[in-house]
Amino acid sequence: MKRVMTLLICLVFTFSATSCDLLDLMDLSDFKTDDRVTFYGTDRKGNYITDEVFAQYEVTMINFWEPWCRPCVSEMPALEMLYENYQGKGLLIIGVYSDDSMEDQVKAILSDSMINYPIMKKVQPLDKYRTGYVPTTIFVDKEGHIMDVSFVQGCDDGVHLIGGRGYGDWSSIVNRLLPPKTGG
Repeated sequence: MKRVMTLLICLVFTFSATSCDLLDLMDLSDFKTDDRVTFYGTDRKGNYITDEVFAQYEVTMINFWEPWCRPCVSEMPALEMLYENYQGKGLLIIGVYSDDSMEDQVKAILSDSMINYPIMKKVQPLDKYRTGYVPTTIFVDKEGHIMDVSFVQGCDDGVHLIGGRGYGDWSSIVNRLLPPKTGG
């Protein structure tokens, strides 16, 4: 009996360590690669950002997170490192959260982790890309089309990456999505 309970506790912990469940799960079959992503809004620093920003980068990573989600917060330092190391290579990261009730916690999280990539609150046009789980990440090319990430293990719909990842996993994914460097 103790072994069964230990196994159950381990399974629950493993699932909770990879993603946090929101109440409404969306039907992922509605999304496909090459869909055009459009949005507009203001980041936490007051900068107005629209989908026109995609043209300035080869790849934009949109990471949906919430302040109460431990895996979301845990992966933020890895995302910041990714942003610092790949911004000059054509990567933009945009974090998006929607929980209005936790602004003090968001402020503390962002100041404690020294996040410099843009963080936006409740960007309505992007809501349709949420899955019901956080963290969830999608990638967008410079024309604003959703990129195919079906090469990532566990990506069932080719679009959404669900669950937190470390720097090594994210950099491997980004390296596959960024166009190869040509001579020079």
